[in-house]
Amino acid sequence: MTAAKLTACVCVVLSAGCGTLRPPRLPPQPPGCPDDGAFSSALAHYATGLLLETAAGRRSAAAGDAYLQAHRLDPISDPPFSIATLSLLEGGRTNEALALVRAQVRRQPESVEGWITLGQLAETSGDFARAANAYSRVRDLRGNAEAAAGATLGEIRNRFKAGHDRTAIRLLRQHTTATNLPPIMRQASLQWARYFIRDTPSPARALPLIQIMIDTAPDQEAKAAAQTFYGDALLHSGSTNRAIRVYWSALDTDPACSPAARRIGASFHAQADTTGVIRLTARIPSSSQPIGPALVASYAWTMFEQPEAAADALIAGRIAARRAGIQPSPSYYLILGGALDELNRDAQATEVFCEALATHTNAHAIMNHLAYMCAVNGERLDEALEWVTRALTHEPRTYAYIDTLGWVYYRQGRLHDALTQLLLAAKLAPEEDGLILDHIGDALHALHRDEEALAFWHRAATLVPDLAGIRNKIETVTSATRARP
Repeated sequence: MTAAKLTACVCVVLSAGCGTLRPPRLPPQPPGCPDDGAFSSALAHYATGLLLETAAGRRSAAAGDAYLQAHRLDPISDPPFSIATLSLLEGGRTNEALALVRAQVRRQPESVEGWITLGQLAETSGDFARAANAYSRVRDLRGNAEAAAGATLGEIRNRFKAGHDRTAIRLLRQHTTATNLPPIMRQASLQWARYFIRDTPSPARALPLIQIMIDTAPDQEAKAAAQTFYGDALLHSGSTNRAIRVYWSALDTDPACSPAARRIGASFHAQADTTGVIRLTARIPSSSQPIGPALVASYAWTMFEQPEAAADALIAGRIAARRAGIQPSPSYYLILGGALDELNRDAQATEVFCEALATHTNAHAIMNHLAYMCAVNGERLDEALEWVTRALTHEPRTYAYIDTLGWVYYRQGRLHDALTQLLLAAKLAPEEDGLILDHIGDALHALHRDEEALAFWHRAATLVPDLAGIRNKIETVTSATRARP
């Protein structure tokens, strides 16, 4: 019996204008419809349910029972089944709804929608193993991996909830490398790993998921990042020594993997092991792979508040790498040049940045840093403008680069151009940036718009209380403003 036939018959009943809740007067069977007593009774119960629902203005328990009886008399039609199931759920009769759907899929084992409904109901009721099996059946019926992606995710989710990790991992491994899958499918291993580490927390359950990420990483950089994540999971599970070994493996994979180096450096600091850092630093010049150890030593020295030693470790790594025929990555050059800049060793920083750009000609972050350093020092401003302009050809909407352009203009005396770019940088920043607001205040002050400048400076000082010179500027300009007639 089709849903369309049953619904059409009910419409005939309702159009008769029944005004009471007595059993409705049944219409003649539509042409071509067999004289079926079960169908007629189902129709009557279905119509009664609709009338009861209309009279009550909502789906009442009596209406739900009428729909349920209609479904039992005619289990093939969709409308009474769907509404009966919904009525049971709304009445808090979840187990009855689940039994109803289970019976339905036994009658119609090829019904994708039936199995999906069973999976959803079983998951809602906490029967995760049954839900996983239902979604597995959906996968089999749909066949195509792309079409079955949602069901696959449903099965994986419920396998994990049921504690069947091994089966879930097998499914993830099978599907991670499949083509034409939605991004959510490709990201499932990462999402579940994060869930087990942060939300459960059960970091040990995350390890095989992260191993999938390591095994399927598209390049060395991504593999090292996944290895670092594996180390983090070990660290959360209390396996500190294993975590450190994995971090070193990440550096073997990608010597420029700063997160792994930072974590190893933090372990030296946590143990107050300056002796270990001294030994590590001493081994850098003779190392065949000096970049990773140099990064680790640099991070450790930074945490021990010895910035000169940190910079020197990076310089030693650079020299040893060049001697071994290894080209440091742009990120290494950026860390080294930034460390030298912080120490006001500007000539060395410039040398490092220029050396980097001679090889890494598209390293726009280095271009920007070099330009900003020149602008802050008020030196080689034409060269600085060229560098930041080149950086912006690569990343035209990066707010930090636009701030640099504004600051170069400010140093050149192009105040209106500077203010335009600085305001744009502030607009593009994902959150208020105290340094950019400070720059805007400086440009406004230079344009003799002191009240506006003070407003920006005050906000900058609120965001970054120790911003260099900010308090002095506020006090000086405030005093001068009050002294004016």
